[in-house]
Amino acid sequence: MDVIFTDDMTVRDALNSALDEEMAADSSVFIMGEEVREYQGAYKITKRLLHKYGPDRVVDTPITEEKSYYALVPLLMKAIGWQGGSILALETLKRVVVAQGLRSVIMSCI
Repeated sequence: MDVIFTDDMTVRDALNSALDEEMAADSSVFIMGEEVREYQGAYKITKRLLHKYGPDRVVDTPITEEKSYYALVPLLMKAIGWQGGSILALETLKRVVVAQGLRSVIMSCI
């Protein structure tokens, strides 16, 4: 699906269209963020995406940054191919994610 941008299109509409296009093209694409689900994002960037793609692909995260990192730990584990281990290893991984920041951890896995 190609998005057609017009002169009267707002940045909000352009971002929403781009997200919609990527989610339509690849079923593994999802959105995680604060209040992106029912509230549809602070500027309504995710408007209609929950209805169109469902709650598995439009996911609210806790407002606190640390808890948002914790919500992403299972995705990080999948990305690095970690198949299991002890509870201690999982807690250590959570602390590493919070200590180093999500971006640097994910970038190191790519």
